[in-house]
Amino acid sequence: MKGTTKGPSTLKAYLMYFIGGLVGLHHFYLGRDLEAFLTCVTFGGFFGFRCFLDIFYIPQYCLEASQSKEYKELINKQKIVYPKPRFSFTRGIFMSAVGQYFAFILSCLVPQTYPIFLTEFLSTTGLVLGMYLVFRLDKQKCKILIVYIISLLLTIVGFITNITLPIFIIILLGFHFTREYDDKDENDENEVISNKKKKSIFFRLFILFLSTTIFFSVCLIGCWNYGTVCDVDQNGEVNCHRFSDNIRFDYNFWKELNKMTSGPRSESQALEILGLQKGATQSQIKKAYHNLAKKYHPDKNQKENMEDINEKMEKINNAYGYLMKIAKQKKSR
Repeated sequence: MKGTTKGPSTLKAYLMYFIGGLVGLHHFYLGRDLEAFLTCVTFGGFFGFRCFLDIFYIPQYCLEASQSKEYKELINKQKIVYPKPRFSFTRGIFMSAVGQYFAFILSCLVPQTYPIFLTEFLSTTGLVLGMYLVFRLDKQKCKILIVYIISLLLTIVGFITNITLPIFIIILLGFHFTREYDDKDENDENEVISNKKKKSIFFRLFILFLSTTIFFSVCLIGCWNYGTVCDVDQNGEVNCHRFSDNIRFDYNFWKELNKMTSGPRSESQALEILGLQKGATQSQIKKAYHNLAKKYHPDKNQKENMEDINEKMEKINNAYGYLMKIAKQKKSR
């Protein structure tokens, strides 16, 4: 019959909650894919805190997912009493927490050697994104583009004046004053139900898996840029260094690959590295190589940046080896 739809089972929802609540399995079962994603990437809503609160809200989630007549009447009464959507204090705290979390994750994409403004830009973007995703859980809409532009302008002003501005409070106020009910999916409950059924569970799983994978990939990049590892040398001193500063071509496979890709690709390029011109003789090549090898030998350049010295020596050795290889090929013909 039209107007009567069978909603999700509350018992099944609780079963999903106890099986995989920390990764948002109950939200996925109820069609709340966005909340399932946020629950997963925040480790159960910040180490299980939000997940624990869900145990009291599951019956309400099931009622909302059913799109029943009772739920419709409840929403209509709420709109009469509150012409503008209510802004929950608890939701505001969760918005701020997720926003700061996303801001930190995105800011770690930029290594320390890059301009600080890029870090500030990504931090503001992550702040707005995280807060907006939580805001959308209540099926509300706002002037997100305006809020984002204002946030970026405040970031620029803070960067120029070197003043720390409470941007997350400005964003909260922006959401608060521009919020509206999102009525685009509430015109026909049967249409809503049919649209949900059209979405394949495999497609939903793929989107959820893809978005979660992208998020944790960004986290890994941040760990690479800012992660620190410490070791103890023979004298008992503890030395700490970043992954990105020290782990470079440590294995033979990567060393060989680096030689293949960084070596000279032509005779003229190899001669240029040795400071020679086309038509140079074997004696001139050997003389130039020995002079450069003495000049850039690590023992004579201990005060210089050893990494740069080693790179120069590697280029010189590769160029000389390349020219010697060409000379042998010419003799064998």
